[in-house]
Amino acid sequence: VKDMFNMTAGFSYNRETDAFKKVLEETDGKFPTLKIADALVIGAEYESAIWEEPKVLYVDGILKVVDGMHRVYGTFANGIDAITVTLLFDMTEERAIDLFLDQTKNRRKMSLMDTFDAALKAGKREYVELERICKESKVCLKGHETVTNPIGVFTSISDGIRMARTNPELLDKILKLIGKLQWNGSSIEEGKAYSAKVVRVLQKLYAYNDGKEKEMEDILIKNCKGAEYFEKYLAEKWQDKLFDHLANVLELNQKVVSVEKKTEKKDGKKSTITRIV
Repeated sequence: VKDMFNMTAGFSYNRETDAFKKVLEETDGKFPTLKIADALVIGAEYESAIWEEPKVLYVDGILKVVDGMHRVYGTFANGIDAITVTLLFDMTEERAIDLFLDQTKNRRKMSLMDTFDAALKAGKREYVELERICKESKVCLKGHETVTNPIGVFTSISDGIRMARTNPELLDKILKLIGKLQWNGSSIEEGKAYSAKVVRVLQKLYAYNDGKEKEMEDILIKNCKGAEYFEKYLAEKWQDKLFDHLANVLELNQKVVSVEKKTEKKDGKKSTITRIV
């Protein structure tokens, strides 16, 4: 890697060549440059088994990085002696630049579900836990329709993975509560009731009602149940407005813990002050 670093003279093409000047002209001078901070992180996380090999052009005794500049610099900066690269021969510098600019055309970016399926096969705990929780609530994950006759579609996979890792019990409560509320009765395909904003709002409500979860659930089921209610009052609200609406329902319906009455005498007249605690 050290030799490659020295030979590439800082990992840039020769800016005086006609090919490079042409690219600068076509991109308004915004040709990709090395971001040192990003490269250092990439190098620190180097794993040969999962890395895509950098592409390096060999021309006139000089190595020039076509694709993978951050990977090469990052490994060098992190003291890694050698990495595997794909060495390109019989190619002009102009063609190498075209290859760099077009490198994503024939490459499909991994989707979240590609990652999810791979993690399931590898037995990653949070992914396995998320799938189990969803199946128990008869909810399928968006893009991963493994539940027969689901009552809804869980659309926020990233939120689900995070909660399955940090608090799977709470995620289980939330999905089961949405099912009892029957919010997804008319929009199963859209997955509105199992969206990120609904999950996050219910997560906050459980936090605010710690120790009173059963009372909170009963109030919501009694006052906010049904697909019609959800579509009319909740579906189109922003996350903050959705939280305020449900918090207000809870505030209006939660049991009074105690009522304190106090009699005061003012200007010769007695008055009773009632305070709800």
